[in-house]
Amino acid sequence: MLNRVDLRAEISRFLRHAAVGGLGTITDVGLLNLLHQGADWPLWRANALSFSAALLQAFWLHRRWTYPEVAHQDARVQLVKFAIISVIGLGLSQIILLGVHALLRRYWIMWLGDTPEAYAVSVNFAKATSIAVVLCWNYSANRLWTFRRAVPVSHERPG
Repeated sequence: MLNRVDLRAEISRFLRHAAVGGLGTITDVGLLNLLHQGADWPLWRANALSFSAALLQAFWLHRRWTYPEVAHQDARVQLVKFAIISVIGLGLSQIILLGVHALLRRYWIMWLGDTPEAYAVSVNFAKATSIAVVLCWNYSANRLWTFRRAVPVSHERPG
């Protein structure tokens, strides 16, 4: 059980994580729209690139600011762990983005008309839904695995 000091520190860490996530969201959504709407890339490809760019940005910010107490650990090992978690997060993002968009696109068209704006609202609503779910996954998995503080190993034998 966390004491008050630990709880405050964890809340502060989560808020830093959310701030980095907010910057990542701007990168992710901005690049997604630029590539999909502006450059006519397929949605899945634009999402893969925008998600990956945001996650690389987030890795370095988390390592330096959100989890500075583990910045001395091997960055390569952390990056591999972060990448594994990110690939799972990308899979979740793709499933949620494409699924929610497919399920709700006709409702957005019904409410807003068959316009490019209705399509864009549908894509961005689906993206916001995927971001909310993937944020919970990424925070939990990275907190518990990637950026976990190493616990000193005791060489004493119980007994």
